[in-house]
Amino acid sequence: MPSILAKADRYVLRYFRKHGFEDVTLTLLILEPGSTFEMAVELEQHCMNMLSPKLNVDMVASSSGYHEPMSEEWREYFRKLRGTKIFIYDTKTSRLIFKSESIQYLVDNLNIHRNSVNGCAATGKLFLGRFFISFEPIVEMPNEDIFSVDTLNKLFEEVRTSSSSEIQPKSKAILASPFKGWKAISLTL
Repeated sequence: MPSILAKADRYVLRYFRKHGFEDVTLTLLILEPGSTFEMAVELEQHCMNMLSPKLNVDMVASSSGYHEPMSEEWREYFRKLRGTKIFIYDTKTSRLIFKSESIQYLVDNLNIHRNSVNGCAATGKLFLGRFFISFEPIVEMPNEDIFSVDTLNKLFEEVRTSSSSEIQPKSKAILASPFKGWKAISLTL
């Protein structure tokens, strides 16, 4: 039993880890043969109400073990609650330009790889050579200029195109010659 208590993360087990097994009485309630489903639910509800309601997450007995789907509003709330807040600062203007409730939001909406976000935030390396990413807000920098996702994407694209040689100093321009109906294109490698 102690190994189960050490590893498990159930509400009742956390209670026992915190308060111990002192003054605990185990009572088995056995329904008579022929009892109905409604009788079982009624007994469950009685136990939940009378014995220890602090241990129950769902206070309505149903005996199904099934919970209704979570609303989108609550999903968003929990996403924000468990997400890692990210702050993006523009070193050119020394201002906070974007804050996000989670890394996943940046990955999905700003086309930034998770490793780039974590790496820049952990090491202090500037993203695209210009943007400082932090897990903590910097109170010394003003935060009046919060950008929308679209505006920030445009800014990132401008910085990517204008400073491609700075980001990749060993890059070389090449020209691809046309091939039967194809147009010539110029690439920077």
